[in-house]
Amino acid sequence: MRLKLLTNLNTLLLVAVCLALGATLWWSQQAQERPYLLMERYLSLSQHFQNQVARNIEDYLASGDAVRLSEANSALETLQNQLAPLPPALAETVRPSLENLNSFSNTELLAAGKLAGDPQALLLQAERELAANLEQLSQYASEANTPEAPHYLPPLMTASLHLAKLSLNRDKLVSSGRSELAGDVERELASIQAQAQQIDALPLLGVSSKSTSGNDDFAAMMGLEANQSTQTEDAGVNLKRELNNLLSRYPAELKRTQTQIEQRTQLSTTTHRKLDAVQHAIAELEPVVRAQHGQIQDEVRLMQGLMIGLILLIALLIDTLQRKLARVLTYLAPMLSTWAEGDFSRDIQLGKTNRELHDIEASLNRLRAYLVSLVGTIRLNAEQVAGSSQTLAQLSTDLHGGAERQAGDTAQIRDALGELEATISQVAGDASQA
Repeated sequence: MRLKLLTNLNTLLLVAVCLALGATLWWSQQAQERPYLLMERYLSLSQHFQNQVARNIEDYLASGDAVRLSEANSALETLQNQLAPLPPALAETVRPSLENLNSFSNTELLAAGKLAGDPQALLLQAERELAANLEQLSQYASEANTPEAPHYLPPLMTASLHLAKLSLNRDKLVSSGRSELAGDVERELASIQAQAQQIDALPLLGVSSKSTSGNDDFAAMMGLEANQSTQTEDAGVNLKRELNNLLSRYPAELKRTQTQIEQRTQLSTTTHRKLDAVQHAIAELEPVVRAQHGQIQDEVRLMQGLMIGLILLIALLIDTLQRKLARVLTYLAPMLSTWAEGDFSRDIQLGKTNRELHDIEASLNRLRAYLVSLVGTIRLNAEQVAGSSQTLAQLSTDLHGGAERQAGDTAQIRDALGELEATISQVAGDASQA
């Protein structure tokens, strides 16, 4: 691998570390926000169900107002849409019960609107009519001046007392919804019927009432002739007949009211069971949502640990490359020092290296070979120069010896010439003397 590529690789690794750190920090921040967003959605889901669904359904059961049911159905659709941002596992926990409640609200609960309202309205009306009838019978007895009139008062008083107890037991029956309390109402009704039989057995008191009937009301309004007849009859007849009619009608109304109460109770129980199922499903999300916080924290720690490991791995890789280069350079320094000292006996072996270091190794080995060849040549030339120097020295010695011998010969010749000159001078002197 080329040194340039190694440098680029180190740079890319450092840039990758920076990008990885930035990505990890961004992901950690987003991951830390997820539990809070999830908890916010959970609380919004729970509050929306309580305030918009459960409350409207309760109001619908109490009043029969279809607007309340429509608002509850709209809130259910909104809740189903709010499940989309939740994780699939959490959404599937709530969706079945929510869909079941939505189906129940659009079918059975919608058809049960007639059960809403006050189920005891007919019974209250019947009791008011009974009380009014007993009051009229009391007035009927008080208006009579016959000896039989006082006999009306005890059964009327007893019937009024049982009517008050009847109202109390009926109120308990309706408010509690317990069917076993219907026996108390029936028992008080039987007591009133017994008193009504006693009243019916009493003789009439002779208090008359008039009833007028017109054959042609339109003619009477126009002032035309109309046939009118006035009939006189005892008022007790109608009062007793009305009392018996009211008492005979009350059991059927009581039965109908009891059936309606049972249906309402059953419907209310079913509705509350389905509401509780949804509420329970939503409540089951809370520990899961809270556990998401710890799970995400574990994921963040794991991701941070992986990033730390990746950074350490990259640092180890960079350190390995740098150490490898440093080891090569450390090996080159003493080898070059050995060469500087003149020892070229060992060549450089860098092992498996990158291309540039391999080229440096080859170049240095070629330099070593050149230096070895150059030193050998210089040594050979030095030896040749040394041999020539010895020859020149011998020649110089020989020349010096010859010069010394020649100088001796020259001295002898000079001496001989001196002697010759002396001889010549003596001969010349002798000749002159002669």
